[in-house]
Amino acid sequence: MLVAKKVFGNIPNIMTKSENEHYFIDDIVSIKNRQKSKMYVKEGKRIGHGSFGTVTQSYLSNNSTEWLGPYAIKRVVKCPKVESLELEILQNIKHPNLVTLEFFFESQYTTKDGGQVHQKNFVMEYIPQTLSSEIHQYFDNGYEFPTKHIKLYAFQILRALLTLHSMNICHGDLKPSNILIIPSSGIAKVCDFGSAQQLGGNGDLKTYFCSRFYRAPELLLNSKNYTTQIDIWSLGCIIGEMIKGQPLFKGDNAKSQLEKIAILLGRLPEPNTSSSVSQELQRNLHDQKFKKFMHWFPYIEFFDVDFLIKALVYNFAERWDAKQLMAHEFFDALRNETYFLPRDSNMPVHLPELFNFSALEKKALGEYYNSIVPPSN
Repeated sequence: MLVAKKVFGNIPNIMTKSENEHYFIDDIVSIKNRQKSKMYVKEGKRIGHGSFGTVTQSYLSNNSTEWLGPYAIKRVVKCPKVESLELEILQNIKHPNLVTLEFFFESQYTTKDGGQVHQKNFVMEYIPQTLSSEIHQYFDNGYEFPTKHIKLYAFQILRALLTLHSMNICHGDLKPSNILIIPSSGIAKVCDFGSAQQLGGNGDLKTYFCSRFYRAPELLLNSKNYTTQIDIWSLGCIIGEMIKGQPLFKGDNAKSQLEKIAILLGRLPEPNTSSSVSQELQRNLHDQKFKKFMHWFPYIEFFDVDFLIKALVYNFAERWDAKQLMAHEFFDALRNETYFLPRDSNMPVHLPELFNFSALEKKALGEYYNSIVPPSN
């Protein structure tokens, strides 16, 4: 993977905090051609915020008269002690289910005590809706999230994870608010790579990251022996949330989070337990687990329960990976049908392109490719 370019140049000392006020940037880099240019930036309403920084609806212009956009500008404080893969990922991985980075620039402002704060600014495509807000739209109005929509968004998330995981990159903070969606077309895009890590290197791995409700058991136990499968656990939690309308496991801390998980999955097994019990006992345990899942999710089909059981597994080595889950019968409705009904619409629309796999994706899918694409492809 390419190394992200340094693009620090002449920049304003103070960034505007007022809506619709604009400022001038000397060095703003176009991701399309990697060229630097001078542009005006006009910020509008804030559309997101958190520990990472802020996201604002913004516009760009060469002359402060004609404006391009809207864009979403994510601004984060640049910390020398914390290496982030975010720019590297957004610059170099182009995928239909990953948010698109259009421009990048660095900035600084002076604090009240005279200190300098350096910031990274990611200028991305503007998609205002998140999966989190879509879930609330349905359940706050007394409706369930449509099953076809659950499968449509889950498949696209898995497709994004397939590409990231094939490069040994884990997203590290997969949750509904980090999934951008376009409800009218059914498109989903994963965003916010501030917690992403490339595994398998010599660097020291983090253990405290990922929002608690979606954090895999191995992370809750502070294990450094984890893989990209932490994202698969998060996906299982997201699907459960789309079904139930609220997070599956809502612990107040790591200990209570594990206790909430144990209510559904049973007690955390001891190491090497599965290899020491008989096959008959394993079958009985699986049957008990299946019944418990059916009790938690009484209105979903057999294959849907089986899919969740494959994703929500304590042992990450037994957790199905992205390509295995994409081939699961859970997604047969997407392979066999071509339309879905968007929210607040009476007219069905075509499903977005789901199976137009790149050469890189086909390589990552391997023998599963023929089980994933519809027969007509």
